[in-house]
Order: sequence, then structure tokens, then C-alpha cells
Amino acid sequence: MPPNPTKDPDGRYRRLRNANRFVVLGLVAFSTLAIGTVHPWTRAVLFAGTAASFLILLVSNRRVERRLLIAAPLWTLCAAFVLTLLQLVPLPAGVVRALSPHAHEIFMTTMGSYDLHALSLDPAGTLHELAKLGAYATFFALASTYFGYTDKRRMVTVTLLALATLVAVLGLVQRALDSPHLLFLYQPTATWGNSVRGTFVNPNHFGALVTLGAPCALVLALTDHRLRWWAVASLIVLNVAVLLSLSRSGIISTGVGQLVAAALVWAYRHRGESAGRHSKLFAAGVATTVLLAIAVTVLVSFSALKPQVEQMQHDISSGLRKAHAWQRSTELVGLYPWTGAGRGALEQAYTQVSDEGEHARY
Repeated sequence: MPPNPTKDPDGRYRRLRNANRFVVLGLVAFSTLAIGTVHPWTRAVLFAGTAASFLILLVSNRRVERRLLIAAPLWTLCAAFVLTLLQLVPLPAGVVRALSPHAHEIFMTTMGSYDLHALSLDPAGTLHELAKLGAYATFFALASTYFGYTDKRRMVTVTLLALATLVAVLGLVQRALDSPHLLFLYQPTATWGNSVRGTFVNPNHFGALVTLGAPCALVLALTDHRLRWWAVASLIVLNVAVLLSLSRSGIISTGVGQLVAAALVWAYRHRGESAGRHSKLFAAGVATTVLLAIAVTVLVSFSALKPQVEQMQHDISSGLRKAHAWQRSTELVGLYPWTGAGRGALEQAYTQVSDEGEHARY
């Protein structure tokens, strides 16, 4: 729906919307550069900024008679939010016993008789997860409304790629200098070897950022003539960095993301007339260059990566690997088939199926 100029004759709310769009991009940059928001104060800033930005969106939309752009994934987030909220509703003991007999047994063992209790084994943890889901849904509504239109998608694509490339370059420089400090300032308590992790404590989180950035780089390289060579350079940096992160999930998801992006570009071009010979050669050249960069990285860094790769192989073959924890966690489905144990309550629930308590955070 186009804006109604009669509702905003001086253009004040239109300018407010445009400024708010940059606030949203600023929140993305802050969440990336603030050590992955592992500290409570950084999450508080993001929560407050998201809420304020969403309020501005609602006020300005109402003034100029524009609607929120509701994308399909938002319904999934909203459904997860509602289901998590239901796990926090205080229920009579008889209702808890009927819905979740095992949870009722635990409550009776730990508290004796009780009048009301939520279905979650850890209401505080579930409330924390509920807040995160609410923030995710709110931010997704912001991003899809401001950048869901064709003329604005390029802005968010370039921003994501620039952030991912910056973080990857920082990670590569930190690794080259053998610096244990993120942003050369912060010393995390957890150690992950000399893997590339950018501004994140956990290399898997860095891999998630590259999973977003690498497909953006590939799409721009194949479709945007002005940014083509910059996008190719970023694509090489991102693939090399995620390989050196040693994040298995990051490496796999980055590769899959690029394959999906390439398939979408190919399908889009072939809906009408076939792509030109020059475009096909350029795409083949990009793929060859990226693969060569990966091969050179593996050859040059093999001796440095070998101990970490061997440690990963040991973790996979041992009984304490993630897959083992996931397998044991499936037993919880039978204990809490209808209501679950509560989002954020895995550590409490996992001890019922395994004594490997220190690995419950998987």
C-alpha cells in the first residue's frame, strides 16, 4: 500500500521511517560487532533498540496508512512464542498431572504438594527464551517491512555482506597475529584453539554469519556489475575464513547456502531467455577461483590445522560428542510428549537421561 500524503503533508513521518531503517541496520551491526552479544548489557541494548524501533514503525505506519509486511517465517516465530508462553502459564496441580505426568512427579518430589506451577521445569530459563523469541519476531517484522520491497533489498544485502567480510577479515588478522583477544581487546573465558571466529566467542556463531554473507556475495557477484569484483573478493575471504573456523556446521551450511543461491540465480535467469556466454564463463571463473582459494588454504594451513582436526575426530568418535547428546535427548520426547520440558530447561531435563551434566549445553 503506498503512503497517504494527506496524512503526512510535511513528510515528517516518511523521514522518520527512513531514519528508522538505518537504526535497524545499526542494530544488525551492533549485534555482530559487540562480541556476539554474549554480555547481558549488549542484549539489553538490542532488546531496547528493537522495541523502540518497532514502536516508531507502528506509529509512522499508522500515520501514513501503511501496513506491516508480514512474511511467512514470521508466523513460525509467532507460533513458537505462543507455545513457549503457554509453558509459563501457572496451572493447577491436577492439570499439570494430566498434561505432563513426569513433570508433576518431579514437582511433587522437589516441592511436595503444590497448588499452581507452570509446565516448564525451569520457568526462569523459559522466560529468558520467551524474551529472545519475542525479540526475534519483532526484529524480523521490522526487517521484512523495511527491506521486503525490491528497491530496498539491495541495501540490506550489501550491509550483511560488508559486516560479514569485516568480521572475517578481523578474524583472519587475529589468527595471523596469533592474538587470543577478540577485536584485539576482549579475552574470552572459553578457548577454541587458533580457529578463526571473528568477533564471536564461538566459531559456530561466526559460521552462521558467514552462512548469511557468502550467498549475498555470490548473488551480487553474478548479478551486480558495479559490485562484482568487490563481491568476488568478499566471497573468497568468507570461504577461506569459514574453513579456518573449523566449524563443521558453519562449513556445511555456507556451502549449502551458496549452492542454493547459485540455483536461484540460475532459475531466475532461465525463466526468460538463457544467460549469455559471458555470464556463464564469469560464473565458472568465480567457482574455480573460490575452489582454488580453499585448496591453497588447506595446503598452506594443513600443519597448523592438523592437531585441531585430530581433536575434532577424537570428539566425534568419543561418547561425549554432540550427536551422542542429541541421541540421548530424544528420550525426553517420551517423558514429555505433549508439552515438552520447557524452552531453556534442557539442562534440568537432560540429567534425567544422562549423567554427563557438563555436556547438557549441547
